[in-house]
Amino acid sequence: MSTTHLILGKNDAAIVLRSDGTFETSLPQIESETIPDNAMMGAALAYALQNPEICDVILKNFYITSSQMDNEKSSTDNPTTQRKFIPSIVT
Repeated sequence: MSTTHLILGKNDAAIVLRSDGTFETSLPQIESETIPDNAMMGAALAYALQNPEICDVILKNFYITSSQMDNEKSSTDNPTTQRKFIPSIVT
C-alpha cells in the first residue's frame, strides 16, 4: 500500500476516502464564534457520507451530469459518434 502525505494548514479541512469504504476527516480547530466556510462544508460532506440516501443522490447527479457533459463533448468532437456513459449504480 503506497502512502501520500498531505500537508494541511491550520485552517484547512480534508476528507480522505479509503478504498474499503471508510473515510477520515480533518477539520480545523475552531477558536472563534465564526465557523469558516471550508470547515462547515467539510462537516456537511462528512455528514452526507454517513447517509446512504444523500450519497445516492450525489452519485446519481454526478453520473447524469457527467453523461451529459460527455455527450456534449463527443458531439462537438465528432458529430457522428455518440459515447454513452451508463454507470451500473444508477437504476
